[in-house]
Amino acid sequence: MRLAENVVMLGTMCVLALMFCSCASYYEGSFEEATTSGFVPEVDEPSTRGQLTRITPPDMHISWRFAISPDGNSIVYSGKQAGSDEPFQLYRIDLGRNTPVKITSGGDKDAWDPSFTADGKHIVYRTGRTFWKIRRDGSGAKVKVPGSGLDRDYYPQVSLQDRVVFVTYNYLDDKYIIWTVGLDGSELTQFREGQHPTWSPDGSKIAFEYNGDIWTMNSDGTELTQLTSTENVQEHLPSFSPDGEYIVYASNEGVVVSSSKDYNIWYLKTDGTSKTQVTDLRAWDSWPAWGKDGIFFLSGRAKGDKNVQRIWRIKQ
Repeated sequence: MRLAENVVMLGTMCVLALMFCSCASYYEGSFEEATTSGFVPEVDEPSTRGQLTRITPPDMHISWRFAISPDGNSIVYSGKQAGSDEPFQLYRIDLGRNTPVKITSGGDKDAWDPSFTADGKHIVYRTGRTFWKIRRDGSGAKVKVPGSGLDRDYYPQVSLQDRVVFVTYNYLDDKYIIWTVGLDGSELTQFREGQHPTWSPDGSKIAFEYNGDIWTMNSDGTELTQLTSTENVQEHLPSFSPDGEYIVYASNEGVVVSSSKDYNIWYLKTDGTSKTQVTDLRAWDSWPAWGKDGIFFLSGRAKGDKNVQRIWRIKQ
């Protein structure tokens, strides 16, 4: 009898452990937030010395994906003062001025995953599992953007045609599913398993990650193409170049410790060739986005001992 009770207890503990790991994977992510090991005191590495520029203020901590405006002149990001317990809010920074303007405020939920509409006049973003649209200066009321209706929507990105690509998360089987929908809720379409989808500049293709590799497909789900298949390497967070010819992404290729959470920035052509490494500091470089005057990315590289992620630009 005692043996049977022990077996049941062990099984229960295993189930709870799996549930905890699944939740931890979802909330923490394998690369979304830097860890202490990802922060380094250097602000540059020899291979790119003189080419890097810090974009966001030194005492502002940036989280997750940021957005570059269609004209390439502004960035909207989710940030807060380093060490603050306040929720993350959206800020806009005009390149060349480097003075951030707060565009969301209030509430007890973080504002994440900003994306500009096609005309650059509005920003779509997420709080909790709900999408919203606001004016780029934060004025006026926010408007709810329809999603899947499943109350589990994440990572919205808006196309040139003002369609939103996003994912839903299934807690039971720990899977992300890619969807698209119009800003007005029209033509809701479910596609396939994948994570962190993003549009090509002309809205004809979607790049996404699946099983640690970079994939693309047409906007209607056809022509599914695997671009990377590097063994024992995680390749994440794809983003198209402005001309649509390249995809920039984060990868731990070349990192000696396979379990390390340190990532660098890479890019390749949309046919999977010409893979090129951009950074090499093991500073948790992630969430790359290709602007008109270089590649922007989130990084833990910092002066001092503060665990702060900032947006940097590297000339290309």
